[in-house]
Amino acid sequence: DDPDAHISWDGVNFSITVGFEDAPVSEVTWYGAHHFAKHYSLELPTEYEWEKASRGQSDARFPWGDEAISCLLANVSGCGAELIPVGQSSGMSPYGVHDMLGNVWEWTSSLVSPDSKDRVLRGGACRTPAGSVSVYMRSFNDAWHSSYFFGFRCARK
Repeated sequence: DDPDAHISWDGVNFSITVGFEDAPVSEVTWYGAHHFAKHYSLELPTEYEWEKASRGQSDARFPWGDEAISCLLANVSGCGAELIPVGQSSGMSPYGVHDMLGNVWEWTSSLVSPDSKDRVLRGGACRTPAGSVSVYMRSFNDAWHSSYFFGFRCARK
């Protein structure tokens, strides 16, 4: 029922609001992301898999290397504070993966710690300060929490 959520479930299928096919999924809980992935025989990446997809074999701070972050490379604070279509920024990872930094925080399958129920989020969002965004940065939240700034990507294993 949230106007910011452009993905819905009718009990059988997921559907995307017309006009939002290229938008990052946002306003989704960890459980929503998990069940979407499971429905399509996919998984949420662990935080370590997410970081590997983001930086490859490099120790660089950003997916594209050590070049300073800019609005051309990632959608972070100061770039408009709104979500942009996936792939619109040019900062790709060594594996050609788009939008690993900025736009939306991405749920992972990882718990913050073995005794926690909170799930790890990676990548920062469109309102995260550029100076705080890197491939190493992590955040977390309760798996039931949703936000305009929380989304996900899926992985095949």
